[in-house]
Amino acid sequence: MEPEKTCSKCRKSKSLTEFNPRKNSPDGRTAQCSTCLAASTAWYAADSDTIQAKRKGNSSAKDVRYFKRHGMTMEQARELFKAQDGRCDECDALFTGAVVVYHGKTKVALVCKPCLTLRKIVDKREKALNAPARTWVLPTTPPDVLAGIAADLGIAPIS
Repeated sequence: MEPEKTCSKCRKSKSLTEFNPRKNSPDGRTAQCSTCLAASTAWYAADSDTIQAKRKGNSSAKDVRYFKRHGMTMEQARELFKAQDGRCDECDALFTGAVVVYHGKTKVALVCKPCLTLRKIVDKREKALNAPARTWVLPTTPPDVLAGIAADLGIAPIS
């Protein structure tokens, strides 16, 4: 009697000759019988254009979540992308990698990652320059000096 194997797709027990050869498999044969393998290959070949079109047309869930976090729908993000002609709002280079949402003082724009990093540094420096000067109080500062600092800042003196 010829050795048999069960097809992983149709679950029928068939002789090994009904399975295609495969070097990496322990028994040297594919998991699916030739009939099932041919059917699934034919189905994929017939629908591959449809499958690829769906993949290209749909945005990934990760993209949708990213733009939603920034208060945008995918449609709004696409419109913004078209309005910027697929270019970074800061350096005017064509987007080749990640597109990042930047919330500026007056507008929301799409920028590349290097420009976003630079923008964050500039914003941080602007914020630091516009912040009120810090007064450092050392534990050894005399009480009369502390009272003067408190009066200058308009707060109750520390006792």
